[in-house]
Amino acid sequence: MRQTQKAFEKIGKVLNNDYGQTPHLVNEDFSYYQATYSPHAISKDSIMTYIDEALPRKKIWINDDSYYLYDLSKHPDTPYNSLIFQTNGAVFKSEETTTKIIKRYFKLNTSYDIISILGKMIGIKKKVPYVLGNIQFGPEKGPSKDHVNWIGLHHIYNMETVGDQTYIHIHPDHELIIEMKVGPIKNMMDNAAAMVYIQQQLAIDMQRMFGSSTDLNPNSMISRIVEKNTYKFKRIYPLPWFLKMIYTVSKNIAMSALGIEEDVLEEHEMDYLYIKDLEDEEDEVHE
Repeated sequence: MRQTQKAFEKIGKVLNNDYGQTPHLVNEDFSYYQATYSPHAISKDSIMTYIDEALPRKKIWINDDSYYLYDLSKHPDTPYNSLIFQTNGAVFKSEETTTKIIKRYFKLNTSYDIISILGKMIGIKKKVPYVLGNIQFGPEKGPSKDHVNWIGLHHIYNMETVGDQTYIHIHPDHELIIEMKVGPIKNMMDNAAAMVYIQQQLAIDMQRMFGSSTDLNPNSMISRIVEKNTYKFKRIYPLPWFLKMIYTVSKNIAMSALGIEEDVLEEHEMDYLYIKDLEDEEDEVHE
C-alpha cells in the first residue's frame, strides 16, 4: 500500500507543475520589423545566401507567422545556430539553437509535454507535432535528443515529391525544399490534423461539462464574492485542471479499493488555486 501511495504522490508532483501559459511579457517580437516582401526559395543550396542576408538577433521569440526554424548547429561555416523564416519575408539568425527558441514558444503557450501526451493517446509516438488549435509546428526529426528543423504546418497549402525531395508550398508564395520524400511529411500532417480534431472535441466537451446558457446573476452573493476575490485567483488553464481532476478521481478510487482513507482534496492542494499573500512570500525569503 505504501508503494502505491508513493506512486500517486510522484504523479501528483508532476501534475502540479505549471503546464499552462505564463504571462506574455514585453519582448523582442518580430512584429515591429517590416520586411520588404520577397518570396523565399529555401533549399540546402540556398541556405548560405539566407545566412548572409538574415538579420542577427541575440534572443528570438517566434510567433504564429514563423514558418520554418532551420538548425545551423552543425553547419561548419557560420557561428550562428538557427535561421528563422517569416511569412512576411523576414529572415532572422541567432546563436540560440532551434531547441531553445521553440521551447520558449512552448513556455509562452502550452507545454510540449502535455501536447505529446495527447499525441501518444492516439498512437503518435515519434516526431509528435506541436498542435495548439489552429497553430501547428512539426519537427523534421525526433526532437528529444538533438536540435532539429521545425516546420509551421499551419502555413502549408500544398506539397509534392520531386525525386528524393519534397517541395512544400508555404502561404503566400514561399517554397521549402526538404531532403526527404513526401511520405513522412504527409504522415506528420495527418497526425497534426488528428490532434487538431482531438483538441476541438476536448474544447467542446469542456464547454458542455462546465458551460451554461445562463449568465451569472450580477446581484447574487456568488457573483459579488467572485468579483471581489478575482485578484486572489491564479489564471486557470483548462487542460492542466482537467488532468488534475482525473488524477484526483483516479487516486481516490484506488485508495478506496485499497482501504486507505483520504480526503478527495487535501488542504494544501488549495494553494494550486490561490495566489500566495505577499506577506507569506516575504516570510519565506527571510527564512
